[in-house]
Amino acid sequence: LLINEVSGNHEAAIFDACGGTEVFCDITPNSESVTGLTPSAQYFIVVWSDAGNEGDHEICLELPPTPPVNDDCASAVNLTPGTSCVPVTGNVALATQSIPAITCNTFTGDANDDVWYSFVAAATSETIEVTGSVDFDAVVDLRDGCTGNNIACADATLEGETEQIVATGLTVGNTYYVRVYHYYTAVPATTGFDICVYHLAGDECTTAVTANDGGNAFTTVGTPAASDVTSCATGDVFDTWFTYTATCTGTLVISTCDDADFNTSLGVYDACGGTELACNDDATSCSGSTSEVTLSAAVNDVLLIRVSGAGGATGSGNVNITCYPAVLYSQATGDSGDPVWDRVPVGTPGPEAFSRYTSLVIQNGHVITQDLATVEANSFTVESGGSYDMNGANALELEGDLTVDGTFDPSSGIVRLNGSSLQNIAGAATVDVYDLELDNAAGALVLADSVHVYRTLDLLSGDFDANGNEVVLMSDASGTARLGPVDPSASYTGFLR
Repeated sequence: LLINEVSGNHEAAIFDACGGTEVFCDITPNSESVTGLTPSAQYFIVVWSDAGNEGDHEICLELPPTPPVNDDCASAVNLTPGTSCVPVTGNVALATQSIPAITCNTFTGDANDDVWYSFVAAATSETIEVTGSVDFDAVVDLRDGCTGNNIACADATLEGETEQIVATGLTVGNTYYVRVYHYYTAVPATTGFDICVYHLAGDECTTAVTANDGGNAFTTVGTPAASDVTSCATGDVFDTWFTYTATCTGTLVISTCDDADFNTSLGVYDACGGTELACNDDATSCSGSTSEVTLSAAVNDVLLIRVSGAGGATGSGNVNITCYPAVLYSQATGDSGDPVWDRVPVGTPGPEAFSRYTSLVIQNGHVITQDLATVEANSFTVESGGSYDMNGANALELEGDLTVDGTFDPSSGIVRLNGSSLQNIAGAATVDVYDLELDNAAGALVLADSVHVYRTLDLLSGDFDANGNEVVLMSDASGTARLGPVDPSASYTGFLR
């Protein structure tokens, strides 16, 4: 309430009604702060001359300056943690002390202007940064509650600089409080600051980064130590997480093989805190102690991938992901490398990559000519009415069975059986091959009525079991078929003519 005397001498009082209770009295000229009023209530002001000294006056009312909305912890401003610092502007102008200042970094400032913020932890490690304006020297106090304990603090820089807390051991989903105040007692010329809360993307399972088929760059350098570890490695506390949605039903290969600069370990899970589906520290086929896992997946399965460093190692690299469909079906006649394949029997012709994880089916009415030097497959089937031409000295390398119910032209190519479980040679009648090589400790079993070998039967590993069926070395004018050298780890069971 401001009374400006134009002439004379005046005083004033405030009542809650005409003839009511006096709320405030003895208001002298200039301004007075009136407190304890009820919002929206009506009040009456009486002004009189002092000692008969009459004259004119001016009167006005204004709200006094208010402290920041977050002057107290109960009204703390909420901050949302992100994966990078997104500054939120703050100010301590007119703020008052909530609780005494803490001793931080051996220094104790004056919390006579503290303000409050809160955040819900999205990761077990969150970074809080406060950058002061030109004259603002920030002190940052992280607490587990309004009346709780100090968890961490920052008071290492001066006016206009940035204070940082890297808080670890937080509980995801819990609310934490941040108190900010100017170190000195005197009000600074500039009272503003910027504050943010963030965590590294992928530092926790709950903040996993989306991964896609192909290469996915990562680094574990600078990540805080984690409490979760994979079953196949020790000390792998520095990690990063990916989430991946399977793009096929088949075999999933996840690898840092030869594509990371440190000793990696890989773990795959069905959910955060869920079941470990696969784990590898050092893959025998990879250099530099890098890793690779192979597992079955169904299309749209969501998997969590943890990349870490064994023995506390950190570094950077790529997680390479390939989803190999279980089966590819021919959709039309063409070359093997043409876009004539799909993952369902009746689908849309398109390009596909062959692998030892994927079976190939040549369907009725389709003629496929091999135009690639090597075609890899799990099982290989030529259905009745279908046709496959190896088209010269090409190779067909199989992890699974060879089944011929249609036409199979071996040309001058080689069929290699190099799986890890028993492989069958099956068909409606006779299966013709030019060169046939067995390199599988689990062996091969003939289920077809007859197998005709037109050049060489090479036995490098495992037992080739004719199973009472006919296996014939088919010599002609162009050359003599033969049983190649039989390795000591290989054998032949049955009749051969």
